[in-house]
Amino acid sequence: MEFMNTLNLAELLADINLTSVVQFFYFNAILITITLNVFPPFARKLYTYGKNASDTKPTKAATKDVDKKPRTTTEPKSPLDVLLDLVGKLQVPHSWFMHFYAFSFAVQLFWLLQVIFHGRILQLVLDNLPGNQPPKDAVVEPQIVPGPDGSQSLETILLCIICMTMQSARRLWESIYIQKSGNSKMGILIYIAGITHYTMMGFATWCEGIETLRLNTNIPISHPSDLLKPPRINTLLAIPFFFLGSGLQHDAHVHLASLSDGEEVPAVEVADEIEVAADTSAGKGQMSVEDALKGVLRHALIHDGLARGLREASKALDRRQAHMCVLNENCDEDAYKKLVEALCAEHKIPLIKVGDGKKLGEWAGLCTLDREGNPRKVVNCSCVVVRDWGEESTERSILLDYFQTR
Repeated sequence: MEFMNTLNLAELLADINLTSVVQFFYFNAILITITLNVFPPFARKLYTYGKNASDTKPTKAATKDVDKKPRTTTEPKSPLDVLLDLVGKLQVPHSWFMHFYAFSFAVQLFWLLQVIFHGRILQLVLDNLPGNQPPKDAVVEPQIVPGPDGSQSLETILLCIICMTMQSARRLWESIYIQKSGNSKMGILIYIAGITHYTMMGFATWCEGIETLRLNTNIPISHPSDLLKPPRINTLLAIPFFFLGSGLQHDAHVHLASLSDGEEVPAVEVADEIEVAADTSAGKGQMSVEDALKGVLRHALIHDGLARGLREASKALDRRQAHMCVLNENCDEDAYKKLVEALCAEHKIPLIKVGDGKKLGEWAGLCTLDREGNPRKVVNCSCVVVRDWGEESTERSILLDYFQTR
């Protein structure tokens, strides 16, 4: 009780500065990211994103055979699962990703003008933050005053804001003219997290130079040359890395935009009916490995346990969120094929190769059914990763035995 009586809340609040708030925010963001990677089911429900978000519903082809089987009673969902499912259903168009960069560009431009012209909003923020306040009646000459030791210089503050403004403008341009628009979705939490991140980034560019900004209330903007000083060594080293990183990121986005999205189900074009020949390698009365594989993929799809496509499969393999992998050996993307094989070998994930991408697409649910229940509009699939088995089944046991005896 004595400790609680001596605890002064006002003193605690006075010690919390803007830098600590920004650091606390990003520290918690790191913890949340690690937590979601440790518990993949939470990430799949809350952070659905892009093509992975559009693949969460099983197709009719995947549910056809399950409907024929007798249904078993399932355990009721816990309140936490119900809440996670509800939040996971809240999605926005993936094209809204452009809002992040438009918002970031506006935020950085706003703070740049506030710093140069020492705007009223910046002054209001500085007056209410803890620290040493300069005398209000002091006459300040138009000059750049060095900040105290450990504080950002004015040149560094302006450089950080300008670089972040350039980065936001470039990403906004790429989102408009390079990025392909699609019908995929992203979770509402990703959208909120993105807006919050770029809001905090606006403060992060100058929060360590608060004392410097307080001393420089009268910047000589009438003589812009006074703002230019010989750059320091760390600035000379950092600027080339910034432009190099920007160029590499731009090239990566151009390459991703040029990749074919042929593994998405077409909306209009109707493909010919695909007939899958049964595997006759097993004896009479025994289930073949091919049939077992089909059953495993069907159960995994129903329980949202599949990652379909080379990119999504590579991500799941890299994060070790895979029980097994099925690869179309006739895939044209040689680089991705080598990556998948290397990841499976590195993480000791069982790999099965098939020779027909259409057949793999049907097994993975990338098709629709006609009135007779036959698969139509089967889409070629390059790779499928099983992240969640779904449930215990005979097919799974046969497949696991097959892996052990190879």
